[in-house]
Amino acid sequence: MTPLALAPPTAEPVTLAEARQFLRLDQTEEDDLLATLITAARLMIEAGAGRCLIEQRWRVVLDRWPADGAIRLPLSPVMRIEAARLRPISGTSPTMRIRGGSVLASSTNAASATGCGTPSRS
Repeated sequence: MTPLALAPPTAEPVTLAEARQFLRLDQTEEDDLLATLITAARLMIEAGAGRCLIEQRWRVVLDRWPADGAIRLPLSPVMRIEAARLRPISGTSPTMRIRGGSVLASSTNAASATGCGTPSRS
């Protein structure tokens, strides 16, 4: 399973002004460095916790269907699933629909949405 970030978040969970106030910094010469440190801290927390702190868009790619039929997403919390596509080697794509947090294929396989951000349309 490969999670791909489609776009960086539009904002960080801590603003530059909040960080400067917390650190008691009056000058703005180091704002670029401070902004980089805020982003790095968020990325480390998200990687360690396996959870997204702010809304993000992701695409998750699998090279094969899981043996148990359930796709456990590597990021949480999931806010919405925009699309689910299955592209088998045969070239015929079954219809998939989203209902109640689960992605249901036209076959007996199902992908449960138990995993961050918003997987995107391809």
